[in-house]
Amino acid sequence: QLTNAQQVLVEDRAYFKIERLDRFVEQHQLFVIRMKDNIELHQKKSLKRLSSTSSSVQADFTCQLGTKQYRSTKRHRVVIFRDANGRDIRVVTNLFHASAETIADMYQQRWTVEVFFRWVKQYLNVPTLFGTTENAVYN
Repeated sequence: QLTNAQQVLVEDRAYFKIERLDRFVEQHQLFVIRMKDNIELHQKKSLKRLSSTSSSVQADFTCQLGTKQYRSTKRHRVVIFRDANGRDIRVVTNLFHASAETIADMYQQRWTVEVFFRWVKQYLNVPTLFGTTENAVYN
């Protein structure tokens, strides 16, 4: 498990699990994770923010996540923003000191890394990457 309380985990929805989010909050692990589309939001409370006409952020609130059968024990911050293709992206986080725009930007920067590695695999004929160091990526 790649966790470090001094760093912010920025992950795609494949890593989204409600119990994992609650555990991250308890462990003081900062995160920004894209939510699965079917996750229900309960007891939403909007956060006060300065609105900007140029912002892609659609909503910023706290809530509990899940169904009656399994719901998060903690309240989480949800930021909904529009990507470059006009799709709404929902991310959950425990970053309360950052603006909603910063959180949206963190997730979008993560996506540029994904696009880069997809390009490397497709055009450089590298099906899998074996190294995790900066030098391994350059090689």
